[in-house]
Amino acid sequence: MKWCAILLLAAGCATQVPPSPTKFVVSTRKVAAVAPAVETTITANVRWNPSSNATGYRVYFSPAVPYQFALKVETQITNVTITGLPWKQGYFHITATNQYGESK
Repeated sequence: MKWCAILLLAAGCATQVPPSPTKFVVSTRKVAAVAPAVETTITANVRWNPSSNATGYRVYFSPAVPYQFALKVETQITNVTITGLPWKQGYFHITATNQYGESK
């Protein structure tokens, strides 16, 4: 079995982590608080170009710098809607995945 995997690598088959997705766009919608004690949040629609050899994607969010990204969504499509994000600022990081791992 190891010999077969080495042979496939030598033949140039795609056996690597996919590249990170490119050109992602985020659009947001403010969700008003329903009570004074409840914080206002946003809903973000995030979309990106597909990545070659990807079988899935992970969308991470960090509310501030220094970045402390938390996984928000795992999906097989190139657009998602994420609700309940903090109102103000935030940062997204999108990775592509396949059977060999996750892009940076």
